[in-house]
Order: sequence, then structure tokens, then C-alpha cells
Amino acid sequence: MHWKTGFAGLTAIVSGRPLVAGADVQQGTYDVTVTASNTAGGVLNRGPLADLLPQMNEIQQWTLFGIGLLIVSLLGLLIKLWWQSRQQIKEQS
Repeated sequence: MHWKTGFAGLTAIVSGRPLVAGADVQQGTYDVTVTASNTAGGVLNRGPLADLLPQMNEIQQWTLFGIGLLIVSLLGLLIKLWWQSRQQIKEQS
């Protein structure tokens, strides 16, 4: 990382423009704990995927659930249409 800062400084000197800022970034690991907050009255609104996706709120979970249900329904419809077409082809031959 130091060579990047030095290169930026050298580039600033050669170009004649002032160097605005430089930073040294340290790498590390962080432990993040996600907890659900209680709503007023102490009742927690949990979506259908609360145990699987705790970082999403209830509206996001229901939206994702609805999209998944729509995809499964469309897939079922496509399979049904394919099966009917396959049966018609078998009957014609």
C-alpha cells in the first residue's frame, strides 16, 4: 500500500497538481452480529424467511417469497404447456 501512496505522490509532483489526500488502509477481520429489533409493543414482525435471512426486514422477505412463488408458478405452467405439446406430437405420429 505504501508504494501506491508513493506512486500517487510522484504522479502529483510530475503533473504539477497538488496531492489532495493519501491514506494507508489496514486489513482486518470483523465479527458482525445481526439482531432483529423489536417494534413498539414488544411484538416482533417476522417474515416467512426470518430464520434463513435475518438481515432482511419483513417486507423484503415477503417480496422475495412472492417472486419465488411467481417463478415456481411460471415454471409449472411452462412444464404443463410442454407436456401438452409433447402429447399432441405423440398423437399425431
